[in-house]
Amino acid sequence: MTRFQRVMEGITGIILALAGYFLILHPRDGYGLVCLVFCVSLILSGIRFLIYYISMARHMVGGRIILYSGLITLDLGLFAFNIGTSTRPYILLYLMGLHAFTGMVDVLRALEAKRYNAPHWRLKLTGGVANILASAVCLVFFRETWIVSYIYCGGLFYSAFTHFVSAFRRTVPMYVQ
Repeated sequence: MTRFQRVMEGITGIILALAGYFLILHPRDGYGLVCLVFCVSLILSGIRFLIYYISMARHMVGGRIILYSGLITLDLGLFAFNIGTSTRPYILLYLMGLHAFTGMVDVLRALEAKRYNAPHWRLKLTGGVANILASAVCLVFFRETWIVSYIYCGGLFYSAFTHFVSAFRRTVPMYVQ
């Protein structure tokens, strides 16, 4: 990782931490902002997948999976934007499903990394368990809208922490013989 990439990782971590701090200060007003950021991030992710498919992935093996992922992500973002303005508990369902799925994937990837004696598997395992716990908290406080802000803030703080760790982590050079 170059110095510029390290600086950008640090700046990204600072921005994410400040956004989380702002949402913690205003949890009741943060629902609309969380809903907007969540929907826009899904829409932009779907557009990014589609652009990647158009530019490169259509010539690759398994490129259709990128196309389908882009279409599904874009559709979920547009659907969440439509229902997020009318009924509140559905965004909590989206957040719960997202945390549960990413938590399970992170736990499975961490266990696989441990099996191959890869470094930094504990950080992945901790993140996966935290995502599963956040999903459980979403399930317990299903009707409360203020919990959305706190769970999203927790995700922002964790993401800021991982950006800081990756910015200050020493990269090990790889040698090919």
